[in-house]
Amino acid sequence: MMIVQKAIADFDLKGAAAMAARVFALLAGFVLFDRWLQATTHLDAEVYREPFILAAMLRGADPLLLAGLAAMLLAAAVRLGFRAPWSALEGGAALRLPVVLIAFPIVWTYTTYGYNFFFDQAHVADRAVLLALFLLTLMRPVFLAAFVFVAYVLMWQLKVPDLGGPVFAHKQMLLEPLTALAVWTLLRAAGLRLKAADSLFLVCCIVAGRYWLPGVAKVLLDWHAVGRIHDAMYAAYGHGWLGFLAPDAVRDYARIFKAFDGLLVWPVLIFEIGALVFLARRWWACGILAAAAVFHLGVFALMGFLFWTWIVVDLTLIWLFLRTRRDPGLNVFTLPHLALSIPLIGLSLYWSSPPRLSWFDTPLSYTVRFEAVGVSGAAYYLSPRFFDPYGDQMTFSFFGYLVEDRATLTGPYGATKERVVADAIAAATQPEDIFALEAAPERRAAYDPDRARVFYDFVQTYIRHWNARGHAEGRRAALQPPGQFWTFRRPGAPEAYDGQEPLREVSVKHVTSWFDGTAVRDIRTVELKRLVIDGDG
Repeated sequence: MMIVQKAIADFDLKGAAAMAARVFALLAGFVLFDRWLQATTHLDAEVYREPFILAAMLRGADPLLLAGLAAMLLAAAVRLGFRAPWSALEGGAALRLPVVLIAFPIVWTYTTYGYNFFFDQAHVADRAVLLALFLLTLMRPVFLAAFVFVAYVLMWQLKVPDLGGPVFAHKQMLLEPLTALAVWTLLRAAGLRLKAADSLFLVCCIVAGRYWLPGVAKVLLDWHAVGRIHDAMYAAYGHGWLGFLAPDAVRDYARIFKAFDGLLVWPVLIFEIGALVFLARRWWACGILAAAAVFHLGVFALMGFLFWTWIVVDLTLIWLFLRTRRDPGLNVFTLPHLALSIPLIGLSLYWSSPPRLSWFDTPLSYTVRFEAVGVSGAAYYLSPRFFDPYGDQMTFSFFGYLVEDRATLTGPYGATKERVVADAIAAATQPEDIFALEAAPERRAAYDPDRARVFYDFVQTYIRHWNARGHAEGRRAALQPPGQFWTFRRPGAPEAYDGQEPLREVSVKHVTSWFDGTAVRDIRTVELKRLVIDGDG
């Protein structure tokens, strides 16, 4: 109580108003820059088929792109902004290393990803530009905005074609804080007297919002009342997580988590909902970030989701908070900051892009698996990671739009937002119960012939280009960062394909896997399509 009374007594209304004005100016710049990025970096397939994406963009640039680039250059040039080092910005020296740590996973990912066999391009020049901008950012903060722009250009190629799957949340956890910091550097270069604490404050609101919104979504879903977290492991096994284990070993592994289902629910809700008051205290913010990092590691152990980029941001902020605890210029743990942060975090959905990560876990999964046949007639298991840089999409999504003759009860990894469905699946005792649920009158197939055509064209085109030049281009696998969704070949599957020979056809199979109380079993396997890989596609 005395702490609260002291904080109120020390409250500086004029200083708080000035801080709020600076933050809203920075927030407006962030929203405008972020919306501009979304509008200009989503490109058509024809652009990505060019060897140099950025050059192709400029050749066909629309006025919005050119106006934005001109504004960036103007802001960077004012008052010799190109020559100003990080130390020239108030608090810039302290923020330099965090910027580098958050930007490094981006440059690592987008300079080492595999050859894009769908577009039949390596985009070497674009990768070189991104790397050069990263190195320039190490020395001059004004280049951060250009780095973020090129990173978005390279990222969005994985949405062309749109195969499905929310695979960009782990990239935007890095890019949105970098965007806020980039806007701060540009506005400072343009002459606005923004403080380093303003940019750190906005970064904190972005990160906290990405935990707060899933927490609220879980509460609204009544997620805590169900608590069958361990079921996620059975569904993940159907997708290939821990595929090297026997089904009974997975059952025993899942039972370890089952014993703690009730205990795991509340800590998750506490740290996610608690993110609303992220800036209440320095130790509280560090505790939330540490809990989030542990949570991500637990999710990886349970489901094979490696949100390593989120962990990078969490640990970077913990390090920054501890390092600057005696630096008043970067102190965001004040009563005015807390008061302003609560509505910003609470309304983050409307100015940021936090994912709504909430669902009920079930032991039922639908998976697309690929079996290939080489020119010699040999059969191969085709891993989803074969399709890198689209490996995360191919691992995560269950591609329900491919299934024409029946409904699917769950989404990827056994997730559903319908509690009645989750309860019905939990009550099932035999495969026929699952099939009856699928055939219920209220269930409709999600089949989309247009999206199915795009998917099959993607697979054919990708493999045709692989046959033509796969051995020459290589994979760069040893240099690439870890994927977000992990999968393994199951025992008894055909030999894993690793470029032994060109492929002549691919069988696309839709597999329904379900835990029947004793083991995870494939209760249905249907061939959706057999694609012939010819020279003309």
